[in-house]
Amino acid sequence: MSKRLLRAATIILVGLGPLLIASLFVAQVQGPQVPIRAQIPGPFPDRGERCPGHGGDEIPPLVLSGQQTNVPEFNDCQRFIINGKYGPLYAVFAAYKIKDLLERLKQLECQQALQVIRVPGAKLREPTDQVAPASGLVTGQSPGQPAGTGGVAGGGMAGAVLGAATVLNTGAVPRVAPASLQGPALTSVSLAEPSLVFPTDCRANKDTPYNGVGVPFAEVVSWGGTYGPLGIEPNFNCLYLYDSAALKAVMVPLGLDEPKCGELVDPVTVNGTRLHVRVTRRQGLTAGDYPGVARWDVRPANGVMYVGMACGPDMWCEVGRKPPAIMIPANAYSQQYQVESDNPKARRVLEVKGWYDEQVLAVLDDAGKPTPSGVRATVIPHPDLDSYTDGSFTAGTWLPAATIIIRGQIPKYKHSLNLDASFAPPVAKVNSGFLCRGLLKECIPDPNQRTHLKSSCLAPDRVYWYAKVVSVKGQVMHRCVSYYNHPIDVHIPGTVRWAWFDTDEGGWWRCPTGCCYPD
Repeated sequence: MSKRLLRAATIILVGLGPLLIASLFVAQVQGPQVPIRAQIPGPFPDRGERCPGHGGDEIPPLVLSGQQTNVPEFNDCQRFIINGKYGPLYAVFAAYKIKDLLERLKQLECQQALQVIRVPGAKLREPTDQVAPASGLVTGQSPGQPAGTGGVAGGGMAGAVLGAATVLNTGAVPRVAPASLQGPALTSVSLAEPSLVFPTDCRANKDTPYNGVGVPFAEVVSWGGTYGPLGIEPNFNCLYLYDSAALKAVMVPLGLDEPKCGELVDPVTVNGTRLHVRVTRRQGLTAGDYPGVARWDVRPANGVMYVGMACGPDMWCEVGRKPPAIMIPANAYSQQYQVESDNPKARRVLEVKGWYDEQVLAVLDDAGKPTPSGVRATVIPHPDLDSYTDGSFTAGTWLPAATIIIRGQIPKYKHSLNLDASFAPPVAKVNSGFLCRGLLKECIPDPNQRTHLKSSCLAPDRVYWYAKVVSVKGQVMHRCVSYYNHPIDVHIPGTVRWAWFDTDEGGWWRCPTGCCYPD
């Protein structure tokens, strides 16, 4: 039987047309004007100097993130630190309109007829300690090239032949008391095992069976690395959430078959890795205070990476290996910040992890190769960054964009970004970043303050974007800004991200309709 027929045989058709549910789901997560590609040839070349995103590093839209693929504010990318060295490059891409997918999952669970993918004989794995070599290469792989694997881990999804089947009822029927149907209480403390069943959900009826279905929330790309704690394998991986009553996750490797991430699966009959989901809500914050994004995060105690992402209108999920029972929440995940303010906009940029970004900065060794400095740094958006429009930037007006906290003095970053050592947020004295759009004489009228500007933004009669960093010590540095416009049909959230370079680390700051990178 041909490979095409084998793939076709994996699809269950119950009551609906062959492509109806899959096409509706893909259209939802991609959004309009993003064609569904027949096949992506594989992970894109690891150019080394930066993660995929803009200019020469732009990549074709992924099936799940669609038009958001090349917008760093929605996604995250970096080299994981393994045994004290930088290992492989990994990127995580949030699904298009990811905040809407929990409701989509609830609807699919209650449909009488559902089309999903199963892999007979599949067995979910538990996370392991296996990580890629510190060099970032797998055996037999050349630098800068993806490792080639076919199909799902273990040959599963792409090559399995599925026999006759009907509606899947692989999940457990929820047993909930009426009092718990109001949903989880709003709290500043993480909810380890929340009840997410609401009175309007079909699962609120304890006698209602539901379909075991996994919905893709994020896509992970690995440039040759295998990361056991998250079940990541080389090339493309799809992160599914399932069981809307108490969210669970599974990471499914896809090899080179990237379009499979747009399809629904039976989460207990695929080859993948079972992952824990920690759900967090914050007292007094609403749906508008949670950005629809994904980012990498790390447990400082042991350096284990996990995925952070929006998982509902007003929920943030951290997905990864379940911490040992003896670990209290404060030590099990990354630093959780509390802001002494009643203003939701001021609170959310630190209390909801998706807005800011935190990681150990890189320095260069004697050979000019990046190595972890051991100094953790946090870049936090200004509370108003999300609401800036083109009209906000009148000629010569400097608007606050970001707070940058670096927990140690690193000469490299003082020279490049004017960053002085500061302490964990919130603090009074921090490094502050600002943006301006206008003529050179409008934004930086004093010629003595133009010493760090590139010649490419010195033309006196052209409008440019400029950045200004005021250090903890009050010193001022101006930089040119590379501006990238993104004409997409969704709001670009006012998040900020560290940008990975093999010679430096800078930052992405949201501009009204695009991204700003201070050069």
